[in-house]
Amino acid sequence: MGKFVFSPAGIILLDLNFNRTRNQEFIMAAHLHPDVFDKEADFHDQWAMETDVGTIDVKTFFTGSTAPENRFIARHLGDVKGKKVLELGCGLGEASVYLATQGANCIASDCSPGMLEAVRKLAAINRVEVETA
Repeated sequence: MGKFVFSPAGIILLDLNFNRTRNQEFIMAAHLHPDVFDKEADFHDQWAMETDVGTIDVKTFFTGSTAPENRFIARHLGDVKGKKVLELGCGLGEASVYLATQGANCIASDCSPGMLEAVRKLAAINRVEVETA
């Protein structure tokens, strides 16, 4: 299940891919073998290149019956209008773009430049702004 944290500054930190063991292993591997990070970015760049973001329905992605973790998060976040959201490991940015359509101010972050480009395209298609980093 994803993890989200409310900070005192009112920023919501959203990591839908939260897996403590895998994240710790990746951080350790990236520290010991810097090429691991580059391989991870390359893999996701390829994934982004092969994905037609025009076919992504962000509402279905976030609220659909196959996304119980997203519905859980949405229920606990409540009204996100005007809230600041930082999504880590955003991938194609479906969550950030959906939350932006609901009025959140989103920053989507990923190690893959290709994924960040996909986020910008998906945001444009949905007529919202999502900052990428």
